[in-house]
Amino acid sequence: MFEYLKKLVRHGQTEVILRNSPKIQNSGLDTFLNVEDPKSYRGTNFRGVSRNGRCNWQILTMIDGEKLYLGTVDNIFKAAVLYDIVSVQTKGLKAKTNFDFTAAELVAILTMPNLMKFKEESNRIKRMQDSPK
Repeated sequence: MFEYLKKLVRHGQTEVILRNSPKIQNSGLDTFLNVEDPKSYRGTNFRGVSRNGRCNWQILTMIDGEKLYLGTVDNIFKAAVLYDIVSVQTKGLKAKTNFDFTAAELVAILTMPNLMKFKEESNRIKRMQDSPK
């Protein structure tokens, strides 16, 4: 799969490979929330993103049937992009994403360090620091 994507990039192919955009194309925050009172609602139209508190957004994903918390960010669009990156890195071209991706963008995502490995290493270090000595 990865070689196929690199070949598309070398030949100047710019077509969209993954096409799973949100139905709402307006960039206003209220349009991505499904209710009249956006401050009291946790859900969004983005996959893997929900409100955590009043101004933060959490990223959750399912990997091997297990729900994993990836972290919290201050912007709904950052959260959606981070979810997409992790989804593509773990599921490849079968990933369901929030945004469209070209072959060049997919190659860039697949060649960058795996975000799940960073998360696992961070958790391991935290457990070591928290363990009684």
